[in-house]
Amino acid sequence: MEETLKKILDKLDSMDKRLSQVESKTNKIDDIEAKVNSIQGDVSSIKGQQNENNKILRALEHKADVHRAEMDNLIHDVADLQGGMEDIKSKFDLIDELVTRNKLDIINLRKTK
Repeated sequence: MEETLKKILDKLDSMDKRLSQVESKTNKIDDIEAKVNSIQGDVSSIKGQQNENNKILRALEHKADVHRAEMDNLIHDVADLQGGMEDIKSKFDLIDELVTRNKLDIINLRKTK
């Protein structure tokens, strides 16, 4: 009977050791699960930030497109103004030439009197 009790005690000790190992592994699994949950939270946060960054980027791209269109319009307007200024300059040159001729004609008329 003592032998049987000793065998039972040995078996119980063996089972205790196995149970301790199982508990240790369960604790490790719990730690891993906590880390995975933490990582999932981080990934969710990163996704939210990425979505916000994408919205900001799209808004900036749109603003750049608007500025590019406005710049093109300004370039066109400046080219029109330059053309108008050259037209005005050529008219002033013509007026200056006519005024100079008139002055010469007046001088010649005064000489002949």
